[in-house]
Amino acid sequence: MLTELALLPSVFDADVNATDSEWRELLRACIQFLRLPSLAASVVVSDLYDGSWRYEVERIVNGIPEQRTRQLCKDLFRAVEKLLVRRPCNLSSYPTDEMEWAKEAFLSHAVSPIDRIVAAAGACVKAKGVCPSIQALRDVENASFWHGAFGARSLPLDIQQQVRCVSKVILHSDWIALTGPHALTGDGSFAEVLFREACALRSTFGPVRLEVHTKVLDTGPEGQKSTTDYLSSRFKRFARHGDSVEVYYWPSMLERRLFGGTYTQREGGDRKKKRWCVSMTHSALPSDRRDEDVTFAIVTDGERPTDDGRGRSAFDLFVSENSADKPRPYRLV
Repeated sequence: MLTELALLPSVFDADVNATDSEWRELLRACIQFLRLPSLAASVVVSDLYDGSWRYEVERIVNGIPEQRTRQLCKDLFRAVEKLLVRRPCNLSSYPTDEMEWAKEAFLSHAVSPIDRIVAAAGACVKAKGVCPSIQALRDVENASFWHGAFGARSLPLDIQQQVRCVSKVILHSDWIALTGPHALTGDGSFAEVLFREACALRSTFGPVRLEVHTKVLDTGPEGQKSTTDYLSSRFKRFARHGDSVEVYYWPSMLERRLFGGTYTQREGGDRKKKRWCVSMTHSALPSDRRDEDVTFAIVTDGERPTDDGRGRSAFDLFVSENSADKPRPYRLV
């Protein structure tokens, strides 16, 4: 669903790349791809060593002597900045050369996979000794390099496969919100498996903060409270210190969405900022046995409005702190 790239500092380093003309062509190819809206919506770039990659690359780019090449590197850096996702430190000390950056990328990949790790051709052969999966910058010119980074996914009615498809959204989100009429239906529901996987995925990335927005139960307030207590006992099996799960029961719920994002300081406190929205034509139930495929797709800022008649997106209607009709949540964890 999201494709993650790690561009090692040598990609931007004039001392490592062969000739300015060849290097510039590769930089242009990378910029061209990353500026495609359909690709930029589903690609992220690793900000390695707890965000230090950004500062290392900026330092290298500012030191490039040739003006045209320096400007191209700045253009690529600006395109990448919008796509960065922070990766925790793995080495015990700050990486000081390309070999150490390659090792840092590989150690981070071992914790949670990075789809493509890229270095300049001049650094690639040596770096393979510590990062076997590394690829050369020249590969970005091949369409196969970007295979799988475009478009929607066709998935079976299998909860495990569907949750794996959105694993990168879970991994790189400070909060996640799931909407769906049957998100909590049955033991081993979609929401339960999602939370279990989120706790495992984010073992070194920070707490899981999950909201589940689903349809109100037919059993009334007492039955709803009893069900919520039961769900709490199931979810708490996976929870770690700092994790949280809140359930919101709505009179009507048709939208099947997974949102993920960060927090921003506004109006005197933390406010959710949406970064990704995954549209799901159907999220699987534990009892699903149908031989049928459904579609998961990243939806951009042009997210289809809900049918509430006021053109509001599902995020504005259900998840945002500004949602006027948001019910009181039940806390599971």
